[in-house]
Amino acid sequence: MADSLSRVAALAMCVLTCVGTSSRAASVVDDEEAAAQAMRSATVVAVEGRVSKKDSEFSSLTAGMKLTIGDRIETGLGRVKLVFPEGSELILLSDSALRLVDIKTHLPASGETARYRNIVVELSKGEARVLVAPQTDDSNFELHTRTAIVGWQKGESIVGFDPSEAPWRTQVTTFSGSAVLEADGREDADKTRITDVGSGVVTAYVVEAQPPGAIPYEVEAAIHRGFMSPPKRLSPTELASFDRLTVWGSKVGGSKTFGKAPLKPAPNSKPIASVATKTSASVQDVVCRAPAGGFNQCSWTCEGNPKGSKACRTELRGVQCVRRLCRANGQWAEATVLPAGHARECGAGSAPVTGACGSYW
Repeated sequence: MADSLSRVAALAMCVLTCVGTSSRAASVVDDEEAAAQAMRSATVVAVEGRVSKKDSEFSSLTAGMKLTIGDRIETGLGRVKLVFPEGSELILLSDSALRLVDIKTHLPASGETARYRNIVVELSKGEARVLVAPQTDDSNFELHTRTAIVGWQKGESIVGFDPSEAPWRTQVTTFSGSAVLEADGREDADKTRITDVGSGVVTAYVVEAQPPGAIPYEVEAAIHRGFMSPPKRLSPTELASFDRLTVWGSKVGGSKTFGKAPLKPAPNSKPIASVATKTSASVQDVVCRAPAGGFNQCSWTCEGNPKGSKACRTELRGVQCVRRLCRANGQWAEATVLPAGHARECGAGSAPVTGACGSYW
């Protein structure tokens, strides 16, 4: 009887020991999974005004929430501040939308020196102020818009993109450090579509806006035709104004910085004498000269028309209506002689007509 009781007691002790060991092991696994998940998420540290997270439906964001890959957030009259595992910060400003595309970070444990970061976010509209913590050379922090990519090793910048405005512009203003702005989808070594945006500088990648129903190929073709606006160095007053508008604690829903910087499409652009236009380009948007025209606008010239004619007399020998396209290099190119039935598109005088290309594309 005593032996039976001893065996039962020993068995019970074994069960308790095994259960305890299993529980501790499961706890360690849970802790490791939680730590790994923390390295793949962003933390909401502050919220002001109306900010929502898009799941199957919209739900309000609150401080302390964790956001993971695939999460989408939108702001109305409000803003939200996120902190990433390696210390980088992002403020999504009013009337903006952002998606977390990828978050991978590795912080050094005791005795380690290797650090790794691959963070990718997508700004579909609005503005984001990004402060990127210093990391090693093989680390990456990228913000994508529909037309361009902005990358940092370290630094602080504002990025703006508004798909409702034409042309499409991915605009970058840098406060400290530097950012790299490049056209999206460019796999060749086209150096005209990539630039460093240093401290105190603003620039933009400019693309002809596409209609809502545009297919991916049409968008890619437009991106390919885009151009980099020459960098403009901001005065200390201008930079301080941008800082006040976007720093945490400023007025929610204040005037946006996007589009405030006077960006010139070409460094040698000068005001041109007025000409007959269908949709005149403003001096700020002038890319081509003689005649003045904006990027991807067209010009129509009636060549060989008799003096005093009230219309382009394409029915006459030697008279033709010629259409040209304003390219990003400032040249009128792709001259096309239009059929005689399109004579009305050309003015009767020698001054070319410029404007939106309409059905050209």
